[in-house]
Amino acid sequence: MLGCYFGEVVRRRFGGEWSIETYPGKQFATLTLNVAGNKLFPSMKIHRRLTEGEADNIWSFYKMVKARLESVQKTSSPS
Repeated sequence: MLGCYFGEVVRRRFGGEWSIETYPGKQFATLTLNVAGNKLFPSMKIHRRLTEGEADNIWSFYKMVKARLESVQKTSSPS
């Protein structure tokens, strides 16, 4: 549930489409957010935060995603 919330925050800010895809290098499908050619796996990020601890910081991850998607928007916007 937290992964869906996190992904929806990103989707509402930057757009994108939800899908179910196989997680890279694994044998299971997971909820995937496709935004501007980038694939995000928000449920997996939340899972890692819960199992690996504070080192997998969600706020730091969001700031990195935000910076990357804002740079994509700037380069694809007409001048």
